[in-house]
Amino acid sequence: MWAELYRAAYDTVFRYALWRCGGRIDLAEDVVQEAWLLAARKLRAFDPDRGRFAGWVCGLAANVARNAVRTRLRVTRRLAAVPTSSPESDGHDPELVAVGLAELPAGYEAVLRAKYFEQRSVGDIAAETGKSVKAVESLLARARDAFREVYRRLGGHNSE
Repeated sequence: MWAELYRAAYDTVFRYALWRCGGRIDLAEDVVQEAWLLAARKLRAFDPDRGRFAGWVCGLAANVARNAVRTRLRVTRRLAAVPTSSPESDGHDPELVAVGLAELPAGYEAVLRAKYFEQRSVGDIAAETGKSVKAVESLLARARDAFREVYRRLGGHNSE
């Protein structure tokens, strides 16, 4: 049973962790490993009536990522080695992106994930959430503004 659940959910969990870690593969690999260890320890807490297994493990990974990126950023800043940009992030520091996502309210993170990570249309997000297209557009605007504010507060520079 565990092997089947693991195989079926692994790719989803890894892609989610990679997004939450700002595209940092090394950090995402650590987060995924920790999330799977946590899932194995807490498997009895999983309730299939409350959602899919992959979603449950992604929830664990979100908490692991939040802690990991904050810890990593603190250590990196202490060493005074935080880059202000990287070529693979279009001028945005991926670690700051990850920390910024971790600091957003769950609803903001969820709508940004749906739009930019899952690349879903506003119409699809509206249909799934039961909100109007205008409400989702407004939520996306607020989520982007909140992210931009957190990112700048953390020391990132926004090119917009």
